[in-house]
Amino acid sequence: MQSSAESRLVGWKRIAAHLSCSERTARRWETEENLPVHRQQHASKSTVFARPSELDAWLASRAESPPATSAPSGFSGYKTGLLVGALIAIGFFSILGFWALYSDRPEDSLGSRNPVAVDLYERGRTLWLERGEGPNKRAIKLLEEAVALDADYAEAWQALASAWMTLPTYSNDVDPNQTFAEALYAADRALRLDDRLVEANSVMAGVAKMRGDWVEARRIYDDAIAKAPDNTMLVLWRAEIYRDLGLIKQNRAQLEAALAQDPNSPPIQIALAMNQHITDDFAAGQETLQYLWNVQGIETPISWFGIWHIHVRLGEYDAAEAWLEMSPLPIDSDLLSGFLEAMRHGGRPPKDAMAARVLAAYSNGLPGWFAYVLLDHLGAAGMAMEIASREADTGQFHLSIVMFDPYFPEPRRTEAFEQIVQRLGYVDYWRLHGPPDFCTETPTPAICQTL
Repeated sequence: MQSSAESRLVGWKRIAAHLSCSERTARRWETEENLPVHRQQHASKSTVFARPSELDAWLASRAESPPATSAPSGFSGYKTGLLVGALIAIGFFSILGFWALYSDRPEDSLGSRNPVAVDLYERGRTLWLERGEGPNKRAIKLLEEAVALDADYAEAWQALASAWMTLPTYSNDVDPNQTFAEALYAADRALRLDDRLVEANSVMAGVAKMRGDWVEARRIYDDAIAKAPDNTMLVLWRAEIYRDLGLIKQNRAQLEAALAQDPNSPPIQIALAMNQHITDDFAAGQETLQYLWNVQGIETPISWFGIWHIHVRLGEYDAAEAWLEMSPLPIDSDLLSGFLEAMRHGGRPPKDAMAARVLAAYSNGLPGWFAYVLLDHLGAAGMAMEIASREADTGQFHLSIVMFDPYFPEPRRTEAFEQIVQRLGYVDYWRLHGPPDFCTETPTPAICQTL
C-alpha cells in the first residue's frame, strides 16, 4: 500500500513535474487525452491532484512501442536501481532531471510552431525521464520524428542528444561509440540553432568525459559559461569535473559560488552537501540533506545515500540500519545490514568476510562506486583497487570521487592506483590544470611526483 506522501501529487506544478512537461501541456492532455487527474472541492475552491501510479499507467498506455524490456542478463535489478539512480541524482543525467523540476523551463516546447512536432517532443521527453531501456528507445523514436517534422526545433535536437547519451546506461546491446556519435550529432545540430542551450552543451562535455578527455570537457564548460555566466547549472556541471578528478576544494568553491547566485537551488544544495559529507563538515551536509528530504520532499537516491553514509561515518550504525527502509530505489538490504553488523563488531575476521561478500556482490551487479565505499570502511584497500581497475577497464569509473575520500588514503598509495588514474585520463588533466587535493597527503602518493 502506498504511503500518503506517495499517493498524491497536488497541483498542476507537481503533476507536470512528474510528467516532465509544462503545466500548459498537462492541462491540454487532461482536456484532449484524458489525463487522469482528480479534483477535491473545498469550502471556497477546488484542488487538483493526481496519483503517480495512474499517471504512469496513462503514460504506458500512450506508448507506441512494446513495454520496456527487463534488464539484460548480468545487469541485476539493484544495479539498475542504484547505478542509474545515482547517475540521475548526482552526475550528468541527474541534473537534467532536477532542471526539469526546478528551473523556469525556458526551453519547454516553445521552439516549434508545428503542434505535432511539439507533441512528439513532449512525449519523447516524458518517456526519456521514465528511465529504462524501453522508454529510452521509444523516446529516441519520437524525438527523431519531431526533428524530421521540424529540422529547426533546437529543443528537440537537444532532447534527442540526451536520449542517445543515456541509452548505453540501460542497454548492453548497443555500441557506446555509436550512440555517443549520434548524441554529438544531435547536440551539434541543437547548438548550431541556439548555442545557449544548457543541456546540449552538457551532452558535448559528457561525451568528452566518457571518452576520458577531461581537458576537452572542461573547455566546453568554460566556453559555455563564458556565453552564459549567470547559468548556475553550467557552473554545477563544471564543478562535477573537479569532483570526479579529486579536486574537492575547487569543487566546493564552485558550488558555493553557484549557491550564492541561486540560493534556493536543490541540485546545488545537494551537490554541496555531498561535498561536505566527504570532508569534515558532516553536520552541515546532514542538515541540508535532511531538510531537503523531510521538509522539501526531495527524496533523491543520492540524498538517501548521503544521509546513510554520514551515519556510517559517525559510527551511528543503528540509525544507518533504520535508514535502509527509506531508500527510494531497490537496495540489497541483507548485504548492507551485514556490512553494518561487521562495522559494529569491529574485528578483522568479520570485516574480511564481509569484504568478500561485497566483492561477490559487485560481480553480481552492485555498482562499483558503492562497493568501493563499503570496502573503504572495511579496510580492504586491495579489493577496492580491484574494483577500480575493473571499472577503468570499461573506460570510465562513475562517481570516481570515492577514490579520493580524504579519510581513506591507503588505496592511493598502491601501484594499482597510479595505473588506474592513467587509464582513466585523469593525469593529462592534472598536468595541465594542477594536481588533485590528495597530493598534499603524507606520505605523498607516487603519482603526485610525476605531475
